[in-house]
Amino acid sequence: MIYFLGGDMTKKIIQDDLPLYRWEKIQYLAMKWGKLFKMESCLSSNKNFLSIVLLCTIAGLSGCKDAYKSTLKHTDIDIPSEELPVSLEEIDPIAYTKYYKYRVYDRNWMPLPKYELSSLTENNGTGYEVAFNDSDQFVSITRIINNKFIDQKQYIYNSSGKIFMILDYDFSGDKDTRIFSQIDLVTWMGDVVKVFAYYSSKGELTHFYHYDPIEGNGSWVKFSADGTNLYERRIITELLDDVVVGYKWVVSPTKYYSREIDPETGFWNQSKCYVKNKYDFRQKNNYSAEGVITSRDLISSEGIKYATDYFDVYGRRMKSEYNYKNGHKGIFIYERDDFGDISKLESVRNGRLVYTIVYERFEGGAIKRSIVYDNESQLIAEYPGRYVEFLNRDGSSKSAQGIIHKKIKLW
Repeated sequence: MIYFLGGDMTKKIIQDDLPLYRWEKIQYLAMKWGKLFKMESCLSSNKNFLSIVLLCTIAGLSGCKDAYKSTLKHTDIDIPSEELPVSLEEIDPIAYTKYYKYRVYDRNWMPLPKYELSSLTENNGTGYEVAFNDSDQFVSITRIINNKFIDQKQYIYNSSGKIFMILDYDFSGDKDTRIFSQIDLVTWMGDVVKVFAYYSSKGELTHFYHYDPIEGNGSWVKFSADGTNLYERRIITELLDDVVVGYKWVVSPTKYYSREIDPETGFWNQSKCYVKNKYDFRQKNNYSAEGVITSRDLISSEGIKYATDYFDVYGRRMKSEYNYKNGHKGIFIYERDDFGDISKLESVRNGRLVYTIVYERFEGGAIKRSIVYDNESQLIAEYPGRYVEFLNRDGSSKSAQGIIHKKIKLW
């Protein structure tokens, strides 16, 4: 079947099932052959790989690359407004406040505070401060670690009693240094969240997740503001009493993580990574008694620990150490700004600085640009709008396309 898109229909996306690695091949071939014909865009779906390649070849359908960008099946995509379509509202008056040690999530990725505390003092100044309105709905959840204010979400309800707007704030240590970082607009389809739309603090759409009812217990697929699929999606694989205890996090056409979540604490204790459907490695998180992550081990499919991430007392990653297969040792050192966002990364290999990345951010913390320098502070590359960490030997990113200013061998 060929599904032609044009004019007002360019935002409508349909796709049948195909293994992810086949879509990667389709993208390459469709883009290669499509350039020869320069015809209108389309989306093609067919479970026979050879048939779809032949169809793309004969028709010269350059837009078949759009097929690769979609992961939704038989679902029309309603792209949210580019600017926040509603006015910001204040939360309901606070009627009372409670404290909790943990937070889990329901099937719509809505928070559920758990394990009530008499006060945060009971857990060494760490937990969640939850404010409720007169209808016993939570109107704000504030994360506090070691008496330091980390972040806050405020919740606004529609006339049906469902959350339709979430206001995100970051703190610089105490409740008086709060900045407005993001707006989440929630669209419901019955009792299921159909769209999570994310807007900057200035009200500009940055990205959104769209619900796909086909897979698991629900799947939310990530798109950029213009409707381009960003490959990422979250598929709930297991629920226990309506609480998420397992989900698949797809990060590329060939790579995904299978995460196991503790239903009592909300921690994802273990995450297994699969590449081309083959088990590659797993991540194991370690937590303090107060419920703050302290370290994360990366363990190969053979059971060998080859890397460890280290976190500070506030649960923020500050250093990563790697033991590479070739015998080299790598260290990544992170610097953070007053609001906890990474502002600088230094990559050290075998005791020698190989590159530095400086991160420029917009007000509110969204990434503006990643700027890469060599060990002599010479500009190598920049990545507008993208956060990058891991580089290839020639200085290019492993995960994003950018502007390369200098060709170099980093090690």
